[in-house]
Amino acid sequence: ESIAASLEDFTEAIAAWAVESGFAVAPHIFRSPHLIGLHKPGGFPDDLPARLARDKVFVSVRGDSIRVAPHVYNNHMDLERLFAVLSQSL
Repeated sequence: ESIAASLEDFTEAIAAWAVESGFAVAPHIFRSPHLIGLHKPGGFPDDLPARLARDKVFVSVRGDSIRVAPHVYNNHMDLERLFAVLSQSL
C-alpha cells in the first residue's frame, strides 16, 4: 500500500504537468497508481523514444499516447527532468 501511495503521488504530478502542457490524461478514477498515459491528438514523432533515450528518459510510445511508469526509486528531480526533456523533444 505504501508503494502504491508513493507512486500515485508521482503519477498525479505527471498528470498535472501533462494537462498544463496540453496533453490529455484519463481521469484519476481510471488510472493505476503506477503508470499513466499521456495522449496527444495526432500522436508523436516516430523518433521520440530515441530522442528521449539520448537524455536517459525511457517511456513507451503506444500509438498516440506515451506510457510513463515511475518506479519507487524515482524522485522529484527525475520528474522535472522528464518534463524538461519531453518539452524540449516535442
